[in-house]
Amino acid sequence: MDFGFLTSGLLTGLREGVEAALIVSIILAYLAKTGNRRHFGKIWLGAGVAITLSVVIGLVLFSTIGGFEAPAEQIFEGFAMLIAAGVVTWMLFWMRRTAANIKGQLHAGVDRALLEGGIFGLAILAFTAVIREGIETALFLMGQATAAGTQAGSTLIGAVIGLGIAVGIGYALYRGAQVINLRTFFSWTGIALVFIAA
Repeated sequence: MDFGFLTSGLLTGLREGVEAALIVSIILAYLAKTGNRRHFGKIWLGAGVAITLSVVIGLVLFSTIGGFEAPAEQIFEGFAMLIAAGVVTWMLFWMRRTAANIKGQLHAGVDRALLEGGIFGLAILAFTAVIREGIETALFLMGQATAAGTQAGSTLIGAVIGLGIAVGIGYALYRGAQVINLRTFFSWTGIALVFIAA
């Protein structure tokens, strides 16, 4: 077990997991506040499908890496690392731009879905929010696992631990606890991810 690769996986899983958990908790809290708890199942459906699809995408990416032989494997690994670095950079700029009004945007999306009355509007809202984080996680972990080589398991174990912690933070956010300063959290983990991507 390599502590460095474990830490990079943990940071990735934690950051992306907290982003997804934050979005889901904001939606659930808003539904509860507006007397729409009966729609919780739709949120869990959308989030569950997004998580499942993210895992499938991750498995396909990891199995694809294992199917190549040199030099195609090195080319694919380099391309994967470039994509991962690009995704992280884009995500950092996106988070800085939208962090201030993400809650308002989500509330507006929930109101729109409730007003239109579509059965799957809320599920689609949760799905699109979570799938973006899931795909980012899969791409970034693929780059990290590729760099880790035979220690790829350390990266994946770290990611699972990070995602587990993120679920706990998401639950605490839903319950209203201020367990962390989100702006500080995203700033520091963003800086750490830039160094990992480099």
